[in-house]
Amino acid sequence: MQSNSPRTDQPSNPIRELARHGISKLTARFLTLLFLGSGCTTVSDELEVPEAPETAPGAPTFEEWLATLPKHADGMYVVDHDILTRNTKTLHKAYTRQYPPPGALIIHQKGLIFDEDDKWSGSNITLTYCVSDDLGTNHASAVEAMRIATAAWESAANIDFVYNASQDYNCNLNNSSVSFRVRAGSTFLGECNDGESAAATYPSADPEDRMVYLCPSAFSLGIGWRNQAFRHELGHMLGFAHEFNGEYVPHGPGCEDEDEDVRIVSGSQQYGGADPYSVMSYPACTISPPGWLTDYDLQGVASVYGQAVGHDIVPADFDGDGVLDAAVRAGRGGNFYYRVNPKAVDDAPWTAVLSGYGGTGTQVVTGDFNPNRYYTDTGIQIFATNKADISVKNDTTGTWCIDYQDNGFNGFDECLAGYGGATNKPNPPADYDGDGAIDLSTKDNNGTWYVDYSRSPNTSRIIPSGAYASSYEGGTYFASYAIDGSLSTRWSSSFSDPQWIVVDLGGVYSIGRIKLTWEGAYGSSYRLQISDDATNWRNVAVLSGQNGGVDDVSVAGTGRYVRMFGVTRGTQYGYSLYELEVFQRFGQWNGVMSGYGDVNARPAPADYDGDGRADLAVKTTSGEWFIDYSNDFGAPGCVAPNAPCYNGWNLMLWGTGAVYGNANYTPVPADYNGDGYADLAVKGTDQTWKIDYHTASGYDGVFDYNAAGYGDATWLPYAGRFNADNKADLARFKLWTSATTLSAAWAVELSPPAVPLPDWANGARY
Repeated sequence: MQSNSPRTDQPSNPIRELARHGISKLTARFLTLLFLGSGCTTVSDELEVPEAPETAPGAPTFEEWLATLPKHADGMYVVDHDILTRNTKTLHKAYTRQYPPPGALIIHQKGLIFDEDDKWSGSNITLTYCVSDDLGTNHASAVEAMRIATAAWESAANIDFVYNASQDYNCNLNNSSVSFRVRAGSTFLGECNDGESAAATYPSADPEDRMVYLCPSAFSLGIGWRNQAFRHELGHMLGFAHEFNGEYVPHGPGCEDEDEDVRIVSGSQQYGGADPYSVMSYPACTISPPGWLTDYDLQGVASVYGQAVGHDIVPADFDGDGVLDAAVRAGRGGNFYYRVNPKAVDDAPWTAVLSGYGGTGTQVVTGDFNPNRYYTDTGIQIFATNKADISVKNDTTGTWCIDYQDNGFNGFDECLAGYGGATNKPNPPADYDGDGAIDLSTKDNNGTWYVDYSRSPNTSRIIPSGAYASSYEGGTYFASYAIDGSLSTRWSSSFSDPQWIVVDLGGVYSIGRIKLTWEGAYGSSYRLQISDDATNWRNVAVLSGQNGGVDDVSVAGTGRYVRMFGVTRGTQYGYSLYELEVFQRFGQWNGVMSGYGDVNARPAPADYDGDGRADLAVKTTSGEWFIDYSNDFGAPGCVAPNAPCYNGWNLMLWGTGAVYGNANYTPVPADYNGDGYADLAVKGTDQTWKIDYHTASGYDGVFDYNAAGYGDATWLPYAGRFNADNKADLARFKLWTSATTLSAAWAVELSPPAVPLPDWANGARY
């Protein structure tokens, strides 16, 4: 329960309190007495043998402490000065009162005789909920607050909350379509009379009773406090009790022990058993909560429900200004967050919060997957946005789906099959063919490196199954002549506008290039369109001011039919095409190279030779660094001229000992000094960041920069441009939760690295 003011009294309506939290253990044990009779105590003494409590740092063990207690001849011990007991559980409680164990969250206990955690059973927990329409004008606020609160808990544990809006109209206790219900509190039922803002049940409540109810006062709080109240109530829904609860948990005045059976979840040692900042505390109980889930809250829920899955920190340039922005994909629900210009304002909200980008068993890769191209739906010729897109590879199905930002983040624009399973992990984003766009790439555990280039090579031409057009000049220049592969035949239209020609690819493809070879009569302004059914068309390129010859246009789209829709002729004649060629973009490996290390060789692609193309490279757990340069044209297997060629290691850096660090050192190659060549760099779990700069003579295996203070293993490293000086900066990230939503701790040190290390003044939470 969350309250606006300190509660100094016990609940005035015990029945209502039971409705909140399910049947209390006191009631359950009373009912047990009715059935077991006077022998209940003996049964309890003999059957309850709970596990020995955790020992606090510096404290005696439970057995050592027990040996110091006064003991009667009948075997009973004296605890708390005048209490006689032989009950093991009572002795455990007395021990933990004297020596509070380390703890994070406090979880409610259920069971008639034996205690067990009051939590949702199973693994990969998915909890569905509705938000009742009876909230009226507060409905939208409740939906948003629930989204923020669920994301906070999802960020730490293997839990997935799913909002089922279709049940909002019928979000009552009789609705069994959801795990729990979020509804308005009733003053008539006495639910909102004591200053409460919200209340919730524990997981052990009967299914029809599981709910969070919200009083009007919940929506009069500031947004930060409102969101914290929702996080608090969801904590109860997950089984966590008030942090000040339990006999041995210290708490301040105004927050009385509610006499619930609880267990401290291992974690905090700082506060001797209770975290006064916890989301499960009240503001007036100990210390005012900071407005987010604390580290101990995160540790506690993870220890009960398992570590969160599907979390990725994936910086990319989402606003097209040439520098990296903050981005996080979190939880099995696939929520995606990004924040542009992350150093501008501390604790600013996320620029966008998106959903539906995968979860368990998926990998996310961000970057601009579109090479420079013409694109617009308004008829104005413009270049592509050069803004980052979002892609997700599914390890189970082998599909790779991409949501292009050019038309807004509104769901995947294409999903492609054939990219391998869980052992075929995506590599760090890289541009292997130098067209300015990220290519799809993986490396498997056997050392095979796969690349699917973003710009379709000539070898990926699709052979159409047919073509037809709006008209034919003289009735003889047929549409089929534009797809026959010959430059001695052509399609030509009648001498008027508009005219069009449609190519049937015979199946659905990911399309990356459309190449038009014009005869003398060309299109000055025209649109290139794609369709699934030859009826509903969508523009992939709009061109104007063309002058004939060959138009080789990069596009991005998926469909079966391609149409050139002529708007304005360039001559007095019609539209005349020798060839209209369509090339498959993504959807097939263009490069498959073997011999690049086993599972212990971590991929580290980067431009090590300064030619504008990523080279294949790995850093091994034994400290070696191997590089295969991209400029070996003419070698077997090369896909020239639109792709580089790789044919084995050109540079092998090794020696005695782990030159570039063991498995505890993550490779972060980047151009740190702005000379156009990637430098070799690693970030260690020992908080060090080490850089071997590229020189005229290459790399020497000696770290030119070696400093500590870059965060432990929980801080993930990333190197890239966070300003406009063309030098890679050092950044570290960590998932967090703030007063308003999921966020990441974010710290950037601008290049060149300073010695001594600066104070991370640019760090912030978003």
